[in-house]
Amino acid sequence: MKSTGIIAALFLSGCVSVELPNVVSDTAKVTKETYKELTSKKAPARRVLAHSYVGKDSETVAQIKQVCVNEAAQKLSLLGVSEQGYSVLRNEIVTLRNSAVANCELAVED
Repeated sequence: MKSTGIIAALFLSGCVSVELPNVVSDTAKVTKETYKELTSKKAPARRVLAHSYVGKDSETVAQIKQVCVNEAAQKLSLLGVSEQGYSVLRNEIVTLRNSAVANCELAVED
């Protein structure tokens, strides 16, 4: 136990140093190569259907969002995409001239 304490004290005081040649440059090289691989690969293109729905004064925000998704899904079904064949990417509400407008995007699953 005492020898471990002495060795630790020597390292901390700077009396003993350990050199690892090329460790920093090798690490930098691997990091650079990994970054290039990740950034060079483009994300696969997704097929997305964007839709907007202008809500009525009597509808809640949740209802407006749901109608937007339902109408977009109906459009996809006309194109032969089943209900399990898409996912909702975005579903937001914005206000335009005192009206709530839902903007939704549905991604078609491959």
